[in-house]
Amino acid sequence: MHIVLQSENSQLVAGILLAAGPRRMRIVVERQKDTLELRLVRGRWLSDNGSPMEIAFLASNEVTQAVPGESRTLAAGAAW
Repeated sequence: MHIVLQSENSQLVAGILLAAGPRRMRIVVERQKDTLELRLVRGRWLSDNGSPMEIAFLASNEVTQAVPGESRTLAAGAAW
């Protein structure tokens, strides 16, 4: 999955989501040697150094085949 994070100072950081669980995410970030790990603490995603990060964009490159007559929607906050 492709992900764009927004830092506390509104800087956007693009990456690829490697692993995600209910309380942790691991992301490969452009131009960084190490992966970024985010932890969910009191409803906020925090980076390794404790800085808050928001998920600005999340998209899957998975191709699904729609059933004729049915619409498919992915809403923000939906379980994945």
